[in-house]
Amino acid sequence: MKTKESPFITSKSRIEALTDGVYAIAMTFLALNLIIPELIEEMDEVRIGEILSGMMLQLDEYILSFMLLAIFWITQNEQMHYIKKTDRSLIWIQIFPSSSSS
Repeated sequence: MKTKESPFITSKSRIEALTDGVYAIAMTFLALNLIIPELIEEMDEVRIGEILSGMMLQLDEYILSFMLLAIFWITQNEQMHYIKKTDRSLIWIQIFPSSSSS
């Protein structure tokens, strides 16, 4: 018995490009949320240390979020290695991955 194949097939690279763009935008938004104080002309090591210590929580959140996105992106790229053909269902799974894991 032959299974009916979906007539809509797109290249795997198009799905990869879409998800790469989504991750790139998310990582950019993370960087845009960093609030850097105004620079003073007379910056010395003590002043830079004070600024960085005041930003530690913000930097920790940024680094943790960035690394989490990077892990998701790497995992998604590893999964795409095993995919040979794509169809509409795979595109929707890639766009809304959490809805397929319930």
